[in-house]
Amino acid sequence: MVTIVKLVFPQYFLLYPKPRNNVKKGIVLLVLWLLLITVLLPYAIETPSLLTYSDSPFLSSSIQSVRADRIVTNYFHTGNIDNLYVIVNSSSYNQALQEIYSNLYLLNNATVITPTEYINTLKAEYLEYLGLNETKLPSIVSQFYNNLTRLKLYLISNFQYFEYQLNTTFGLPLHNFSSNICPVYKENFEKLNGTILDKARYAGYLTFKDPFLFYFGFNNYTNYTLALNFLIRFNNYTNLIDKILKAGNITSINDNDIIYNINTSFNSSFHKGSLWLFIIEVPSNESLININQFTENLKNAYVIGHLAYYAQSSYYTQSNVEIIDMTTIILVMILLILLVRSIVPILILVFSAGTSLLLAYGLMYMETLLGYKIYYISGLVVPPIVFGLNIDYGILFVYRYFEEISRNNQDALLYALKNSMKGILLSGISITVGFSSFILSPSTLLQNIGIALVTSSISALIPAVFFTYALLLLIPQRYLSFPRR
Repeated sequence: MVTIVKLVFPQYFLLYPKPRNNVKKGIVLLVLWLLLITVLLPYAIETPSLLTYSDSPFLSSSIQSVRADRIVTNYFHTGNIDNLYVIVNSSSYNQALQEIYSNLYLLNNATVITPTEYINTLKAEYLEYLGLNETKLPSIVSQFYNNLTRLKLYLISNFQYFEYQLNTTFGLPLHNFSSNICPVYKENFEKLNGTILDKARYAGYLTFKDPFLFYFGFNNYTNYTLALNFLIRFNNYTNLIDKILKAGNITSINDNDIIYNINTSFNSSFHKGSLWLFIIEVPSNESLININQFTENLKNAYVIGHLAYYAQSSYYTQSNVEIIDMTTIILVMILLILLVRSIVPILILVFSAGTSLLLAYGLMYMETLLGYKIYYISGLVVPPIVFGLNIDYGILFVYRYFEEISRNNQDALLYALKNSMKGILLSGISITVGFSSFILSPSTLLQNIGIALVTSSISALIPAVFFTYALLLLIPQRYLSFPRR
């Protein structure tokens, strides 16, 4: 029966000659490729999370603001930390704080700054500025210093309230301000002895718990420009603390009342209604994926800040990129169906392209260990470049293989490899050299993209030849032309 078929359809057996014993060779090559894929797979999966979404590559070093930013980073050490501002909608402070701490594990080396910690930081900085040692200060003076710093910042931010204090303190004794406005001040003023100016200052101090009123009088209290500049430039806290202590002895005022008043005023900057504001310090190179996960896990909170904007932008950009990548794959598949019209060769080309993409991401991960930062735009160019080049090289190789088969070549695959290798290598090298010109650019952005393009071109070239060759060694020729002979 077989003899009759050979006589009737001799061209069939000539077109598909019996393959030589290349199965063992194909298995060895495929095992080596699978080992390489296994090694690279975890690194390739992690690579997309290393993409850096930043505007820095778009900024030229000739821009004055860029030079200033580098000075601040290098000399004032402010560039390693970035802030996330978290607004929590909660009925209590403890619940708001718990909401943050329950999700803080999603951020690496993050530090939560509460209002109290922020105040203590300011206190330490000002103590250092004045050359004071906190351990040598009496406890009440130390507390005064802490509160005065907060009061000063509060009055600058709410200057109209300070104007009201000035008008009440010095306008009422001169009858330039309605006595019905602040009856508490009038009661305090009548209890004191001394000159009118002393009584006015101490009465204002008793009423508003504001010692900065001691520095004003009847002749300058309406000069609001002078008052604002005074608050901004004021730094003689030692003198001010001395005035407070003297005033406390004269008026028998309760120091705890002052502390409570100023604490309440300053903390109001962190708390409005049911909203609580917290600051989270994170490294400036924190993963944007981590920030997005942290933001999404917060149930009743909003996150703002420089990195939060980048994280949200990268999230929505990634969604659009995934649509583009899927569109690219679909279009390439349609093109392959039109050109090859055979299922198995198409699958070979797709697997080869996937291996190239895996290799590209693995190599990029290795490059990050050498200091390479993958800018987001550089990461976007890798999939389409790798996919397109690998399919192009693979089609050239497979079609050359088809030609050798049609010529009834017993070593069709070996001849196809030898004859197509030169063209594929020349094409790959020329593209790689062309992409490498980006690396020579003075632009940081183009240099970064250039490294990604060179990595992509090399990664597309190698599997297109050798991974495809390993698969063709194992697949019989008769399966390569289904459904078309």
